[in-house]
Amino acid sequence: MLKLDDTVEEIIKEAIATEYLSKQKKSQQKVCNKVRQRCLELKLAVPHDNTIRSRIKVLSGEKVAAARLGRKTADLDYKPHEGKFPGADYPLAVVQIDHTKLDIILVDDHYRQPIGRPWITLAFDVCSRMVTGFYVSFDPPSALSTGLCLVHAILPKEKWLLGHEVKSEWPLWGLPAKIHLDNAKEFRGNMLQRACDEYGIDIEWRPVGRPNFGAHVERALGSFAQEIHTLPGTTFSNPRQKGEYDSEGKASLTLTEFETWLTASLPEQPDFIVPETFMEVGTQQQMDWRL
Repeated sequence: MLKLDDTVEEIIKEAIATEYLSKQKKSQQKVCNKVRQRCLELKLAVPHDNTIRSRIKVLSGEKVAAARLGRKTADLDYKPHEGKFPGADYPLAVVQIDHTKLDIILVDDHYRQPIGRPWITLAFDVCSRMVTGFYVSFDPPSALSTGLCLVHAILPKEKWLLGHEVKSEWPLWGLPAKIHLDNAKEFRGNMLQRACDEYGIDIEWRPVGRPNFGAHVERALGSFAQEIHTLPGTTFSNPRQKGEYDSEGKASLTLTEFETWLTASLPEQPDFIVPETFMEVGTQQQMDWRL
């Protein structure tokens, strides 16, 4: 790396700290401009932009993430986490539930006109790394959407797959032993707590300041978000990605059609072979649920 005058090096370091390593997420060019301005003021030789960029390039990824995105995000991406989630020793031992607004505009069933972006509530089994249920709606997250997601996760999927004309298997279903939720108010309602108490489902809240405890379901939601960007009507993640793409004009999927796409996008098998004894337990759980 090219050695510069100590004063210039200090100017570059200060500009990186104030311009680049900040929550405003300023561009590298802003740093270069700041260095140039300061050097001209002090009548010092202005370093080439590439020299300044090289100083930024060698910064620790964790340091950059912490400064620009926050300490929690940096810890989630860079700090070592437990190799095994506590208590997730068998299928449905721990099911994480979370929701997000999807980057796609859907259309109505009759006129096929754009009606907005839907929300998804997703249930994810930590042990098998499988989606065990979901609920898609235009209504914001609530105790009701969480409950309907749980119902979908608990019930067998044969009728669902048949109704959506999806020719694949979805072998994971049944009552979870524990559901893992964040501290959002829609998860804190008495209705959800009473329903879980009735069917012997424990609720565990994500520890405050420990984002890695929800990493499994968030990773699944993130994967679906990337795939959604390939569908007609996607809004992408930000205006820069979207560019001149006409999301409303390109929108063509109804809610049901989107559910079909989402179901077909799920992996057919878990990361391990589900024992027959577990499926028998699932059947018994389903009988109890119906009663």
